[in-house]
Amino acid sequence: MKKITIFIALMITSLGFAQNLITNGDFANGTTDWTFGPPGVVLDGEAYYSTANAGGNPWDTELKQTGKTFIGGNTYTLTFRARAAANRNISVNIQNTGIWNDQFRNNAVALTTTMTDYSYTFVATSTNSNAQLNFHMANMGTNTTAAVYIDDVTLVSTTITTCNNGIKDGDETGVDCGGSCAPCPPPPATPPSVAAPTPPNRNPSDVISLYSGAYTNVASNFDAGWCGGSSVQEVTIASNPTMAFKSNNCQGIVLDSGIDASSFTKLHVDVYIEAGTDLTSSVFNLKFVQQPGGAALEINLNVASTPALVAGSWLQIDVPVNLTAFTGFKEFGITSNLNNKLWYDNLYAYKGTALGTNKFQTSSVKMYPNPVKNTLTIDANSSINKVSVYNILGQEVMKASPKSNSVTLQTNELQKGVYMVTTEIDGKVSTSKVIKE
Repeated sequence: MKKITIFIALMITSLGFAQNLITNGDFANGTTDWTFGPPGVVLDGEAYYSTANAGGNPWDTELKQTGKTFIGGNTYTLTFRARAAANRNISVNIQNTGIWNDQFRNNAVALTTTMTDYSYTFVATSTNSNAQLNFHMANMGTNTTAAVYIDDVTLVSTTITTCNNGIKDGDETGVDCGGSCAPCPPPPATPPSVAAPTPPNRNPSDVISLYSGAYTNVASNFDAGWCGGSSVQEVTIASNPTMAFKSNNCQGIVLDSGIDASSFTKLHVDVYIEAGTDLTSSVFNLKFVQQPGGAALEINLNVASTPALVAGSWLQIDVPVNLTAFTGFKEFGITSNLNNKLWYDNLYAYKGTALGTNKFQTSSVKMYPNPVKNTLTIDANSSINKVSVYNILGQEVMKASPKSNSVTLQTNELQKGVYMVTTEIDGKVSTSKVIKE
């Protein structure tokens, strides 16, 4: 049987993007979301009542769906298809649960033995978030016990609400958000399709890494809740862990221990802002905080700063900082109004110059397999003095001192995720990223 008739298809089309308030209206998912009074069942994709009570209250034989929201004064259209084993009436009504006053009622819906389309347009009498649609079949006059079949139930709001602020419900996204005066939720943000640039090799002592897969991150409470919980969320961009800036206006990072940052001269972070974002009044501010003492250094970035914020591509921010007073660097803050439109990676302070690849040629470290499951093998052409494995929070989770050119680590008990493996060879330290599957 064709579940959606041409009539109903045209009806929904004429209502544009109106949202159907009824779920499982075609009973394709059986009795899901419906309450079937006895003897109701789903038969061949239709609600089916083999008989109805001859006497008593109309609701002694009923089919209903509860939990519907109505906006008083808005216009709604109810449609369904129905037939009976013999010509008979049923009642169709929408009531506010517990109060039992009506949003809509028709106590004389005449059914025939032919499947027929029914449509009723009405104005909601009140605002209520707990109303229910009822099909009542008991004690309804002639042929009151005759079998009833119901299918393809829809209920849509046909009113576009104009609010005091001039916003029309549905204007923002082209969909009906239920008739409320709040703007429709924005569509999901589009993240970058490529990962942030890979930072250069640096001596570990030249880097204070707050978040990066290239260096060992300092231990911290990375989402300290300064503006509420869950300010950021780690996501994966092109197989690379990346931080997404979420709904709050700020993120606080509190280091487990204060760090002497007085000799560090640069701050780096890679930032991606969703393509098409209007940056006219947008800000992205970064702040170092000294503890104790509370001294602070803030870097303010916008469309007029150097560098200037841009949208649609990774921006490598690399700015000089004067941290000579920060002998107890303990906190770092990010403030921005680019909620849910900004991603960042490689947030660190540094000093000195990057190391060329020739600095590590004497050790020629190889790690395999990567990604790793149960065992990670590390080979070098010189004796490996020390190996340390750190998780994304900068916590050391494994270490070894093999004093040989090769070592195998048992990684089967590590949780899935990204780890940094540092190796010390001939007095030189190198860091590699390893993914645990």
